[in-house]
Amino acid sequence: MPQSLRYTLVIFVLATILTSLYAKAQQLVFPNPDLSPRQVVSIQLKALADVRNEGSSGFLQTWIFAHPRNKAVTGPIERFALMLQSPDYVVLLSANKHKIVDVYQKDNSAFLFVDILNQEDELIAVFRWELAQARLEDNSLVWMTTNVRRLLKPDDLT
Repeated sequence: MPQSLRYTLVIFVLATILTSLYAKAQQLVFPNPDLSPRQVVSIQLKALADVRNEGSSGFLQTWIFAHPRNKAVTGPIERFALMLQSPDYVVLLSANKHKIVDVYQKDNSAFLFVDILNQEDELIAVFRWELAQARLEDNSLVWMTTNVRRLLKPDDLT
């Protein structure tokens, strides 16, 4: 293969990759003051359920809403992604349905309880999402996840 054709091919491949990355970045949702704690958790749950789809940015979308204190404990993102594939959290990666059943909010903290359901709407897990407000560079306050804890496992249901 002539070298000029090889360079053209490399440029084409790089341009395709960059275009794909730019398109994905445009689809991401970023923290903003208009989002409630419920909306933040819904965004994260949808992103996690999408992780198994090829080309998904589900881990990144979830990471974007992790509070800086959470990122300090669970990061970097590669470690965060591995943690989400552990036995306690893997159910979130294949969750077809979820239901946010309770929301408790006071001042700059919020607690949400989330039921994870199977295709038959049977309860398979319960999680508690904890959120706190974080200050962005523009000084606005946004809701971000500080902790997610699994409270109920399938064995607990029998």
